[in-house]
This record gives sequence, C-alpha cells and structure tokens, in this order.
Amino acid sequence: MVSERLKLLALLNVLFFGCILVSGFVASIFVSPIVNPQILEPVLLNGLGDNWLLVFLWIFAFNLSVGAFMVVTLPGMALFPLSVVPLLFRAFLWGLIVYAIPVESFLSAFVVLLLEGEAYVFAAAGGITTGVSWVKPRWIHVDVADSRRRAFTTGLHNCLKFYVFVVLLLFLGALAETIGIALTAG
Repeated sequence: MVSERLKLLALLNVLFFGCILVSGFVASIFVSPIVNPQILEPVLLNGLGDNWLLVFLWIFAFNLSVGAFMVVTLPGMALFPLSVVPLLFRAFLWGLIVYAIPVESFLSAFVVLLLEGEAYVFAAAGGITTGVSWVKPRWIHVDVADSRRRAFTTGLHNCLKFYVFVVLLLFLGALAETIGIALTAG
C-alpha cells in the first residue's frame, strides 16, 4: 500500500515538474520575454499594504482552500483522474511564468515553486486516492469488502494523511513567498 502511494507521488512529481520544464522550454522558443516585470506583481495583494502577517495568512489560506483543495483535490474526489488535469494546467502556466521571471527574482521564486508545487502534488494524490476508493474500492483497499461508503471514508482518512504534508508545504511556501514579496517591495 505504501509503495503504491510512493509510486503515485513519483509519477505525479515527474508529470508536474516535467510539464513546468517543457512549457518553460517551449516558451523560450516561441514566446518573447516579458519586458515589464511589473506584470508579475501580485495584484490581489495590493489592498494588504505592508501588513506582512496578513499577506502571509492570505497567501496560505488561499493556496490551501482554493489552490489545493477546490481546484486540485475536490475534482479527484469526484472522479479520480480529474485531479491530474488542473495539476498539469497549473504546471503549464508555472512554466510560462518561470520563463518570464527576472534573474534576480528567480531564487526566491524557485523555492516557492518547489514547496507549493510539491504541496499540489500531494493534494492531487489525496484526491486521486479518495476518488479511486469509492469508484474501485479494491484498487486502493484490498481488505475492504464493505460498501463504497466505507471505502470512501477510508479514502478520506488517507487523504487527510496527504494533507498533513500539503498544509506543511503550503505554510512554508507562503512564508517564502511573503519574504520574497517583502524583500522586493523594498
């Protein structure tokens, strides 16, 4: 069971980070660089001012509730392959953004990309395992011969185990992103 989860995480990592690399490479060939780096400034954070605790909490809460749960995990809970679609779309967009990031901002962006990216991979794995648990209970829970409801409950329990890592990684990612924004804000 554990080795199957590790295989799933490894596959999702290869797909996610590979898609970032491929889309960044394709962008470097076909897209002219963005001359104005202000286009990448966080527009949604404009009303928060210099209250860095509020900025941190907003980034963390938004990434956890919308970015991880609603966009990545929830579709997979409904139908397990659907967690991969928003995950790869996010990777595609991030590849385009990484290509456009100015060199002086790349290090802080790279740390955020790794932390948040891995969190979204764990969120997708949680959605996939929960979705599979009620669609095909024996694929995930060999010992479960009960109803789909019981299998789904077990799947939710497993999803919560993935979400421990999602919360930790998004917390660290929001911290790194807030520090990066604070340092570039001057």
